[in-house]
Amino acid sequence: MIKETAINLDMQVLRKRHLAEQIGVGGSTIYDWMNPRSPRYDSTFPKPIKLGKAAVGWLAGDVFRWLESRAETDFRKGGKASPADAGVCVVRGGVQ
Repeated sequence: MIKETAINLDMQVLRKRHLAEQIGVGGSTIYDWMNPRSPRYDSTFPKPIKLGKAAVGWLAGDVFRWLESRAETDFRKGGKASPADAGVCVVRGGVQ
């Protein structure tokens, strides 16, 4: 069990490559989710933060809360497992 004090996910920044690896999609999918003109646009997908002139990243806490909300939505639509079945509970400020 990881304690909130051990890792503060809200302050960890994920760059696009690492974000794609963590959620199991390609980098182009991430940009599709962000593009309102894309058929795969997802208005609920977390907005990136600017890190520098040409660098952006995503706050890990925002991403994990987004994943949790998608899992809950899928479960309500008839998915096979609830988010709690994964054994990880994402809470504000960390993972338990």
